[in-house]
Amino acid sequence: MGYLRYRVLKQEMLDTLPHDDPDALASRQDIEVINHIMGTLRWFQRQLRDYVPSHGHIVELGAGDGTLIHHIAQTSPELVARWTGLDLAPRPSHLPLGVQWVQGDFLQSEASQKALAEAEVVVANLILHHFTEEQLRRLAPRLQQARVILVSEPARHLRHYVESRVLNLIGEFNHVTSYDMKCSIEAGFRVGELPRALMLDREQWDIEESHSLFGACRMVAINSRR
Repeated sequence: MGYLRYRVLKQEMLDTLPHDDPDALASRQDIEVINHIMGTLRWFQRQLRDYVPSHGHIVELGAGDGTLIHHIAQTSPELVARWTGLDLAPRPSHLPLGVQWVQGDFLQSEASQKALAEAEVVVANLILHHFTEEQLRRLAPRLQQARVILVSEPARHLRHYVESRVLNLIGEFNHVTSYDMKCSIEAGFRVGELPRALMLDREQWDIEESHSLFGACRMVAINSRR
């Protein structure tokens, strides 16, 4: 039984810190750098351009400090005007006007469930790896009415673990980031696992998966019944 063959979830340090803790703020800055290195923000920008309908709500799971929202706003402000962020943390003070925010656990919050029920597009960036298989099964029914689901998560492969150690040395990341990167890879996904975890029926969903060079496991799912 090889290392990283199966998902292993551990408590990440960032999840235990207040949102305004100095180490949390430093780690979020590191994560923004990592997103750029992985090409994740550009990837979402392309997918939103290619697949998002011209109307309807866009809901982001675990919107955090709004990094993805700000990136999309630079080229597609019309999209962020339709955007709702779901997160345990309070609304960031610097979000573009028009962005809606729902604070709370999106597996339990009624307001979050309502937002998901009305979503045309659901976006998830580096958030689903925090959840157990049972929690992902609980989330799955709330995604079934969406037209498009876009996901980018850590890829669970040994070479990306090695890359993360090198990146930590070069980037001199915060100790929270250094620890959490290892945990994120161990809890990440391989191609084929995200559709199963989210219970996406391939008779209903057209699914395209990819594994990026710099450690992302990505999925585009289009609802063929919408």
